[in-house]
Amino acid sequence: MSDSPLRLLAVLAHPDDESFGPGGSLAKAVTEGVDVHLLTVTDGAAGTAEGLEGAELATVRTHELEGAARELGVTLHRLDHRDSGFHDEVAGSHEKAFVNVDFEQLVGEIGEYIQRLRPHVVLTHDETGGYGHPDHVRCHEATLAAFRSAAPWKPQRLYCEVSSDRWMKVAAASMRLFGKDPTAVGENNDIDLTKVGVPASSITTRVDIRGQWAAKKAAQARHESQGGGPPHTRYLPVWMLRVLFPTETFLRVEPASAGPRETSLFEGLA
Repeated sequence: MSDSPLRLLAVLAHPDDESFGPGGSLAKAVTEGVDVHLLTVTDGAAGTAEGLEGAELATVRTHELEGAARELGVTLHRLDHRDSGFHDEVAGSHEKAFVNVDFEQLVGEIGEYIQRLRPHVVLTHDETGGYGHPDHVRCHEATLAAFRSAAPWKPQRLYCEVSSDRWMKVAAASMRLFGKDPTAVGENNDIDLTKVGVPASSITTRVDIRGQWAAKKAAQARHESQGGGPPHTRYLPVWMLRVLFPTETFLRVEPASAGPRETSLFEGLA
């Protein structure tokens, strides 16, 4: 661990969640001198990739994750629980699937990283899992419990990554420009972007990532087995991404924010 005065731990469910999600904010924190750590809790084995599945896919996705972490400049840690899949009864019923692991065990594992890394800020998925993925929801629940029970080191803030419904309308429109259907997104066409997002008024924190889009897109491209980026960004050049999607958005969960909207995950922290 470095001697940086501030430390961030992002706890996310799958390989690619860091790059397809808050990668710009992670990369920005690195450039600002923050010691940024990423804890990925599953192996991604239930993802969809042509010609790959199971352990072979998990190995490929691990290599992709390592490359993405290098692009963002973050330190990578993994728990390697089995990916539960999204709407996948076979993957989700496996005894080692992330959703079936004892909850207190998960809380303890995440808690160990909190004590080892001593982050000032913890970041994870929101309570809906963004688009309802069960691993995202479970990751949120376990991280929230680990944050609240953390001792002796107690992080100062917990954030959840969220997308505004306005932002998702822009994303859907950008997909339609390229002849893509925003109601059937993902390798299995089982994500409806038009139903994703929270009211813009509920967002507490907007981080300007225009200067980090090159790094974020490079990190996304590392996840080649998963298309090299979300459908609404993979076809767009960096200059256009900076215009259409200049910020990443978050909800400060602990402690709740009652002040003006923040522009940093570290606002007011020494």
